Amino acid sequence: MVGHKVSSLVNTFGPPVKIIKLQNGNKIFSYVFVRRYYYPSTCTGYSYYFGALDCFPPSYEEHKYYANFYVNKDDIVYKAVFSKTPF
Repeated sequence: MVGHKVSSLVNTFGPPVKIIKLQNGNKIFSYVFVRRYYYPSTCTGYSYYFGALDCFPPSYEEHKYYANFYVNKDDIVYKAVFSKTPF
């Protein structure tokens, strides 16, 4: 998105979680991206008499990714910073 207008950024990712106005007139558009993973139930091993030996229930996992897009006074994205932790 670097080099594109802020309208393109918003059209692509939707509204930001937060907009921070800097003293020099630039802005930071902050986004949080969430990725969810689903792991179905699994069973390991099988016995003719007892059936499945070890079964595990389904599980879910969630990862959050953070992105800050720096926008200048002309509404052009000039920098993007990504992290796995909040800024």
